[in-house]
Amino acid sequence: MIVFVALLFCMPNNKVYAQNWLLTGNAGTNSNTDYIGTSDSKPLKIKTNNQVRMYFKSSGDVGIGTQTPTSKLHVNGVITATGGTSTDWNTAYSWGNHALAGYLSSESDPQVGVISLNSLSKWNGSSLVTSNITSNGTFVGINTTTGIGAAQLVVSSAATGFGGMTVNTTGASGLPFYGYANNNLVTAWTYLDQVTGSWGVYNQGNHLYLENDGDMRLGSATTTTDSKLEILGKVGNTSNVVNVTGSYVGNFDAKGINSTFIANPGYGYGVYGTGGYMGVRGLADATTYTGIAYGMYGAATGSAGTRIGVFGIASGGTENWGGYFSTKVYATEMRIGSVQAATGYLLSVDGKVICEELRIQNSTIWPDYVFNEDYKLKSLDELEKEIQAANHLPGVPSAEEVKENGVAVGEMQRIMMEKIEELTLYVIQLKKENDKLNARINQVENK
Repeated sequence: MIVFVALLFCMPNNKVYAQNWLLTGNAGTNSNTDYIGTSDSKPLKIKTNNQVRMYFKSSGDVGIGTQTPTSKLHVNGVITATGGTSTDWNTAYSWGNHALAGYLSSESDPQVGVISLNSLSKWNGSSLVTSNITSNGTFVGINTTTGIGAAQLVVSSAATGFGGMTVNTTGASGLPFYGYANNNLVTAWTYLDQVTGSWGVYNQGNHLYLENDGDMRLGSATTTTDSKLEILGKVGNTSNVVNVTGSYVGNFDAKGINSTFIANPGYGYGVYGTGGYMGVRGLADATTYTGIAYGMYGAATGSAGTRIGVFGIASGGTENWGGYFSTKVYATEMRIGSVQAATGYLLSVDGKVICEELRIQNSTIWPDYVFNEDYKLKSLDELEKEIQAANHLPGVPSAEEVKENGVAVGEMQRIMMEKIEELTLYVIQLKKENDKLNARINQVENK
């Protein structure tokens, strides 16, 4: 028995023609004139179980599972494609011209499509909308469509608080990091060590660590530090561990390093240096400057107690110098061997002093006045009485005064010279009296 479908076509002369289409296939068809469909503006429906399964609109839109298609192919349901690999959609679908393929604007689950130029679409729960991720083939932007410099990834944040980008690793001991590669070879990276909580920088070795308590280590990768900044120099490298060079040019005392540490009044070191050769070394390179340049300048201030601008101590050597000055030393007051006050004196020495020559410049009148004719020289009887009364030469400090106040060398030299000159006058007087006495003796002997 032959089963066929009869399709009737109404022609303009109202005659009816029929064409039999066999369920087992047809032969002798003409692709130019034979077709299944309508020749007027009516839609074409295909049913199963008396339900419309496929709907062709007169405009050419095709609906599967819907009688109101809104695009060339509108599928209300799930599409399954086989024949390709799950990782290569091009083997399962022939996309053709992507720009003309269009997109699905509504579906019960997210779909892929293009809405805005260079923008990746996203599913908002009911339809595809433009996302905040864009790419123009040169860079990928998040919250931006404008590149910055030569960056291939730009993250823009308008947040008033924290924003930007976060790398999250859920492993118990993972190392979230940003890597830097050249020709597909990672050579450097920054990372967070989840075990220690330190943030590090690796570049041919671990060189920088920022600990979770804010302490920073440069060059030291094995231990933690209690210092805010710890720097470890290179092994076998004689260059400076820290080098500070200022670039300011002008008439202002800019500082290369400024250190202030006052734990409490009386506690704290501004700078503390320990060296195998020199603990602290100062050099003033003043070139053509005609004023005073200080190789090292020390000052101590306060409102109470003892203040020492520069303090030196040395011990354990063959010779120990608390301070050594190869050239001139100027100071408002200097103490050697003691910190006791030297009120009224520029220099105080607690101990013996030896030198090849000592010159004292005294502005008082030198006792040449003793030889003036109007100088009143005490008689020897007067001098004897004063000595017996005071137990020391008149005008000379007593033993008690010397013990209490010491001896002013310059003034004592003047006093001693005065007494020497007076003694010289006494000797001259005695010689004159002796000469007179000898003359009388000679006269007596001659008689």
